[in-house]
Amino acid sequence: MQLTRTQFIGGTFAAAVGSILGPRASSAQTSRGLSRRGFSLAKFTSLLQTSFRFQGVDRGRPSDLVLTQAVDRGSNARTEQFSLEFLSPGGVQIPAGTYPVEHADLGSFSLYITPARNEAGGRRTSFRADFNLIR
Repeated sequence: MQLTRTQFIGGTFAAAVGSILGPRASSAQTSRGLSRRGFSLAKFTSLLQTSFRFQGVDRGRPSDLVLTQAVDRGSNARTEQFSLEFLSPGGVQIPAGTYPVEHADLGSFSLYITPARNEAGGRRTSFRADFNLIR
């Protein structure tokens, strides 16, 4: 079987992404999986002011972050784009990364968060998670 240059490059790219992500699916498959789990802006909006337990963030200990905002970032018929903002009441500094998360309504899942800003003189830190879900 002969491959075109485009097929070769596409296959090489897919293999590289697969090796980086390990057992996780491609972003499109992951996005659809999150949508099937009921993850949506509406769902997260209904969970505002509830605690999410992030595992292994404070010297290996879990930390409870409170969901304070769920913001639409330009959803359309094909995708749902939104951001979540979490607040660490104790000012725990968490590096950007993917963490195991537990929530009473959503169960266990992994979530990538980044520090967004410090508030109250560094005693509270906000973190952001962005979603781009394929409908």
